Amino acid sequence: LTITSAFANGILRDSMGAISSGRGGANFSHEDNLSIIHDNPAGLGFMEEDFRFELGADLLFTDVNYGDQIDADTSDDHAVLPKAAVSYKLPTLPLTVGLGVFLPGGYSASYKMDHTIFGSSRYRSEGMLLKVLPSIAWKINDYVSIGGSLGFGYSRAHFRLPYTFQTGALGGQSAKIDADTDAFGITGNFGVQVRPTDRLSFGLVYISETNTRQNGDFDVDLSGSPLSALFVDPTASYDLEYTLRWPRSVGAGSSYRFDFGRASFDFVWVNWANAFDDFNLNLSNGSNPEFDAVVGARPNETLPLDWRDAYSLRFGYEHYFPWGTTVRGGYIYNMNPIPSSTLTPLIPGVLEHSLAFGVGHDFGAFEIDVAYQYAWGEDDVDNSRVVGGDFDNSDIEAQAHWAFFLLSIKL
Repeated sequence: LTITSAFANGILRDSMGAISSGRGGANFSHEDNLSIIHDNPAGLGFMEEDFRFELGADLLFTDVNYGDQIDADTSDDHAVLPKAAVSYKLPTLPLTVGLGVFLPGGYSASYKMDHTIFGSSRYRSEGMLLKVLPSIAWKINDYVSIGGSLGFGYSRAHFRLPYTFQTGALGGQSAKIDADTDAFGITGNFGVQVRPTDRLSFGLVYISETNTRQNGDFDVDLSGSPLSALFVDPTASYDLEYTLRWPRSVGAGSSYRFDFGRASFDFVWVNWANAFDDFNLNLSNGSNPEFDAVVGARPNETLPLDWRDAYSLRFGYEHYFPWGTTVRGGYIYNMNPIPSSTLTPLIPGVLEHSLAFGVGHDFGAFEIDVAYQYAWGEDDVDNSRVVGGDFDNSDIEAQAHWAFFLLSIKL
């Protein structure tokens, strides 16, 4: 099994960038990094620098094992996720503007398994969410800042695998499918930071859904299945359209600054139940009239998901040394939103626990930070609701190793 993006919190990331990641992702009440453009843009109002630019790379290494009643070929993989952001404090107004490019969500799986009809077969899925977020923050006074972002998200999803149709005229029938879609959608957030004292800080943020109307191609190949005898040509191509919702979330956090360090805590609620209830696939403009005669000119397919709302707890601490070095540590707990009855390795999201460590050094005009996270989780399926039996009596065990590198330029 190859999982190049085994994320926690469903298929959303705990944190982005070495600074927040080193302290376990806690970031809602902070102002020391530009991941706040995504996490809570109100923090821009309290930034000390007039100008800040960040360029980083987050590296993911995975170790995922999938097993069921049929043998599966498993392996490991890696991914590189870049990050870039910039902020500028306006000289004559209490406003700070920013722009960030982030990859906050995704999944990718590839494995080989013996299918009951098609024999040794490759299962592959991949998806990603990219956000481009222009932001602005208004520091109302020394105690309160508000901020928001409004930009766009780009979402891509690709599946290629033996698939058993769940509904419609082909319900219960197996075929090899290849579906590839992408789309753009509006996305944004709004946050508040309150600092009643020089040491205590609170943050509250709402991150909107990213709704995309996915459009692309859907290829079907019934070759080798019992139904193929009904067709002279057992293949067809369709236009595919469906709505993909990356979920909204609400987060709250607090931090307390000591003379020698800072302790932080964040809570996040993610509305998966509204976003990943099911996938309703709408097919049209079929290339094979034989298929139209059997399944209709505009067949639909519904894949059940039934994900539940989930929450995340993030604990972090960082220690400041007088020579400019900061050492960080943290722990993350993510509730698994995926019910075992619809769990598949195609959309892996079973990581529940993470330990984080990090270190950074401030050189004055620039800063270098690195961090490491180790995440793990597991789940199993007895009787899957996904028709076809491919995932009955299966289990997934996942580990992920994250390495974060960040260069910050400050003026």
